[in-house]
Amino acid sequence: MLNEKIKGAVAGLLIGTTLTTGLAFAKNGIEAIQAEYSDIKIYIDGVLLSPKDANGKTVEPFIYDGTTYLPVRAVGEAIGKQVSWDGATSSVYLGERPGQVTYLTDVMDAFTSEYYEKYTTENGKSFNMGGNRFTNGFVLQYENSEAVFNLNGKYSAVSLDLGHIDGTDNNDAEVQVFIDDRLVKEYEVGYDDVPQKITIPVNNALKIKFSIVRSNDYYFSGAIGFGNITLQ
Repeated sequence: MLNEKIKGAVAGLLIGTTLTTGLAFAKNGIEAIQAEYSDIKIYIDGVLLSPKDANGKTVEPFIYDGTTYLPVRAVGEAIGKQVSWDGATSSVYLGERPGQVTYLTDVMDAFTSEYYEKYTTENGKSFNMGGNRFTNGFVLQYENSEAVFNLNGKYSAVSLDLGHIDGTDNNDAEVQVFIDDRLVKEYEVGYDDVPQKITIPVNNALKIKFSIVRSNDYYFSGAIGFGNITLQ
């Protein structure tokens, strides 16, 4: 099984490094080993994987003392897991790290959207709600705008700050939330309200959709912000 192959790799490989024949990292020092390279192939659900390091260079699996060692980053990302290395504790993490905040917009984008703009901690953009600045999240503009995200059944809840974008249309709006195509939540968002802190249980759903509709007789031409949206 793939999981059995991975367990040896975690102990012996640094993330993103290229292995050199004769050396491996073990315990707290460097130990000379005799590694066997024999053109080992990795298949994920029947699809051949060409493992590469963070720089795009091919990393070849090897066998040592009866255990097959695989490149952690390449295999982890191939099975949909974020891979990170903590040098302070010499720890490899596949998926979430303990205490780590996972922002939705850092790990995925909307696969269907209308009048949608994404903000991440890396792109340097920001938006304001209730006088507060947000650098992570997304914005939906205009009535009938929407964003749909593929959760892949990985999460239990979504939390965020929901509010009217400062300086846009002074009409109220309603935010509808759909989980696996079923309407589960409706939130009134007033143009002069402070952002609401909300948590939406998703219970390992496959997808979530956010949609904007008018909440009165007037067309909504403003924008609604979804700030600091995190996944649990």
